[in-house]
Amino acid sequence: MGRPPQPKRRGQDPYHVRDGVREVTTYADRQRAARAAAVDRPEDYRDYAHLVVDEAQDVSPMQWRMLGRRGRLASWTIVGDPAQTAWTGDPAELARARDRALGSRRRHEFTLSTNYRNPAEIFAEAAAVIREVSPDLPLPKAVRSTGVPPVALTAPEPALRTAVHDATTRLLAEVEGTVGVITPAPRRAEVTTWLAELLTTTPRLQVVTGLESKGMEYDAVLLLAPDEIRSEAGARTLYVALSRATQRLTQIHVINNPPRSA
Repeated sequence: MGRPPQPKRRGQDPYHVRDGVREVTTYADRQRAARAAAVDRPEDYRDYAHLVVDEAQDVSPMQWRMLGRRGRLASWTIVGDPAQTAWTGDPAELARARDRALGSRRRHEFTLSTNYRNPAEIFAEAAAVIREVSPDLPLPKAVRSTGVPPVALTAPEPALRTAVHDATTRLLAEVEGTVGVITPAPRRAEVTTWLAELLTTTPRLQVVTGLESKGMEYDAVLLLAPDEIRSEAGARTLYVALSRATQRLTQIHVINNPPRSA
């Protein structure tokens, strides 16, 4: 987003020949050229005047180092939700990498305290999950209510296909907008097959995994096997999945479910 001021460059040498070597050079000239050639950067490489980092909670220490190199002269806008982080390492390591990237710049921090996406009935489900792993984490307050509580269903494995299809059809009838079916990663292909006809005829329907749902928003969500999502990707990913819906949330818990492999 814009380029920072560039240092003045030396003017064109009138004694410049095709092979790139000046007709008359000094040892210092040749050393300077060698050092410049040793910097292996693409032609379009440049620093930036301003960096915007979205989903900053998922930026790894290595990625912070890369951003720091490209933004030495930049101003920054950083947006993230610690409750949604996929980072499983040491939080202190992540904080150190971010602080090194930002350097000694003056910082202004703003905390968003209002949740406009989820109705209170749905966000209560998500908040209960994140409180188990981060009881002191500040969470936004949901300020609206639909009066419609989330729906919790159970189904044995043999009846799961019918349960998923029926619940999806019901949600499509209840909302005019988008419907997301969020599944554990090992089930995604199978569920996509179950809903193939609906997916073909209904563009507003989508099947995603818990991790893929990050950053998404749906009018209604069918969350399949939440315990499996938590087991494979952690409580924070389950929190993400539970907080995607703006109007309706249905969960299907699988009973008598043997372990599944990817």
